[in-house]
Amino acid sequence: MTDIVWNIIEILVNIYQGFICAYFMLKFLSPKPSTNVPLYYLLCGGIQSIMISVINHLTTFESYASALYIIELFIFAVLMLKGNIIKKLIASIISMLTGFLITTVCLNFFSSVNNMSVEELVVSKGYIRGITLISIQILYFASFKLILKAFATENDEFEFAEWKTVIPITAASIVMAALLHSTAMRSSDERQRIYIDLALLILIILNVIIYYLIASLMKKSMLKRELDMLRIVEHYNEQSIKNMSIQNSTIKKMRHDMKNTLSALGKLLQDGNIASAQSLLSQNQQILKSTGSYISTNNSIVNAVINSKLENAASVGIRPSCISVNDITGIKDVDLCDLLSNMLDNAITACLEADEKQITVDIFSDNDMYTFTVKNSIGRSVLNENPKLKTTKHDHTSHGYGTKIIKGIAEKYNGRCDFYEQSDMFCCKIILMAKHEDPNR
Repeated sequence: MTDIVWNIIEILVNIYQGFICAYFMLKFLSPKPSTNVPLYYLLCGGIQSIMISVINHLTTFESYASALYIIELFIFAVLMLKGNIIKKLIASIISMLTGFLITTVCLNFFSSVNNMSVEELVVSKGYIRGITLISIQILYFASFKLILKAFATENDEFEFAEWKTVIPITAASIVMAALLHSTAMRSSDERQRIYIDLALLILIILNVIIYYLIASLMKKSMLKRELDMLRIVEHYNEQSIKNMSIQNSTIKKMRHDMKNTLSALGKLLQDGNIASAQSLLSQNQQILKSTGSYISTNNSIVNAVINSKLENAASVGIRPSCISVNDITGIKDVDLCDLLSNMLDNAITACLEADEKQITVDIFSDNDMYTFTVKNSIGRSVLNENPKLKTTKHDHTSHGYGTKIIKGIAEKYNGRCDFYEQSDMFCCKIILMAKHEDPNR
């Protein structure tokens, strides 16, 4: 009867560990839009639970078989969760490393306190093993919560340069913990095992501190990038206000001039001077074209960026045009500013080399899906000569980020980024899915 009870307890513990690993992965990375979250829990947690049960049945200690757990979590992360490959791999390793360290420390601690070997503790069927199992599961949950809190971010914008610091620390911790655990398994000296327990505990504390510091540096780096973007947005806001003030003054002046123009037209027509009247009308049409805005939406940032960039394009002989929806919601102003600025800067730079200089901007929406298309004329095929769209400027350290930023924003909004050529025009087409804030949060 006792064996049956312990078999049931072990199965329940394995199920708990399998599903808490799936929970950690889902919270650490967040699901892709197409991910069925309940199905993810069922498949990932279920397979993980079965693997733990089978491996525990075959061997008392998993040792290198733990790598299978990492592989299973990583496969599910690639298929169903967001984030870059490095972050998915780190999440899979952290999940297993946390469990390994906690299990190792608890087993060594309780075996040392109760004057028994680790192997005896694992195969025992008494209250000491029960307390050990409960302690491990509680620490599992608490540790995952602390890690999630330390690395919690609204955006998945950590770069490889930031994540690569975690890799050697994680690898060194795994090796060190494995060596310490192996030493504890072979040791019969209680004092030595206590020292090993203390070493493992210090290793865990050091990892927690280091991961926390790395997470803090990552968040500060992200905040700095956001602050830089806010400065750009502020600049465009100021420019938008300035443009509106200038336009208001221009409209007042045009109204005053229009009265004089209409009076002069009336006099010319009355005198039968049709040619002079047509010439006067033509001159006023040119004035209207030169003082008009290219776009006017309900978003001041979109207005300021596009009007400013297209005005600059027109000043260097490029013929611009723009069509846009009136409302753009669910996309942050900083991202709109960054996206449109880089798309237009790239288009203007490329267009300068063409004989027939032309830029078109089209912004359309279909429910919560927005399509941004910028086309610029080209003298020769860009994709044939530069298929990876690397910067052609001499200062590679200061340039070449425009395309990366565009692709990053497309990924952030679960969209798509396409570069293609059509009728002597280079086309950059970005599709973004709006992200509306949850009113209950």
